Amino acid sequence: MDEQPDLSFYFAIHQAQRDAAGRYCAAVGTLTERERADRGKALARWAKGFAAELDEHHYVEDAFFFPALRSRVASAGSTLDGLETEHRRLDELLARWPAVAGALADRRIPFPDAQADATALAEELHEFLHGHLEIEDRDVLPLFWRHYSAEDYQQVFQQAVKKGRKAGLWFVAPFSVDCYAEGPDREAFLASVPGVLRLFHRLVRPRYDRLVAGALGPAVEPSRAGVGAGPGVGVGVGVPSAPGPRR
Repeated sequence: MDEQPDLSFYFAIHQAQRDAAGRYCAAVGTLTERERADRGKALARWAKGFAAELDEHHYVEDAFFFPALRSRVASAGSTLDGLETEHRRLDELLARWPAVAGALADRRIPFPDAQADATALAEELHEFLHGHLEIEDRDVLPLFWRHYSAEDYQQVFQQAVKKGRKAGLWFVAPFSVDCYAEGPDREAFLASVPGVLRLFHRLVRPRYDRLVAGALGPAVEPSRAGVGAGPGVGVGVGVPSAPGPRR
């Protein structure tokens, strides 16, 4: 087979989603009643943006990546069926989230009740993402290494980029860039996207950074799991370090 696909962004976005869900859990747990008017509102807006990120990510999987893989690897069918079912559970979680997150900033709702509900949903989402993404990283993404050339995979990737819903780009664009620490990896990623998206990112970046700082606290470097991942490189919890034989 030709050169194998570069899945570094796919693994990196999964790790970024895990990290973000964990930071949100911690932020909700440490919120005080005096912070409802400012940090509480920031957390509600951050939750809206992150929900858009999760919705976009799983939409393009269901619409593009999974069907492409299903057509080429029949043995993956049952795993993909299970993941698509889990995506429906995620839809239910995301539908509940705006009201729960918004209650943190609503002084009409007793703070202990609002915080308890938000903590429960945050923990449920965090646990869900860890289990769900581990299956994708371990059982699905390596199949692209085994059954796709770099060119074939890039065609699927570009279709997803062009035909995605693109809701919440004010959050999704900088969140995606932040999958990579500042330096060569981030610069290479930015160079790979259309110029209009680089311009859009520069425009929304300051507002996004203020939101993240206000909601979650100081910025943290992204986890390295998945960044630069390719055959022979360990890429995270439960992920094989090299593609196995084609099946």
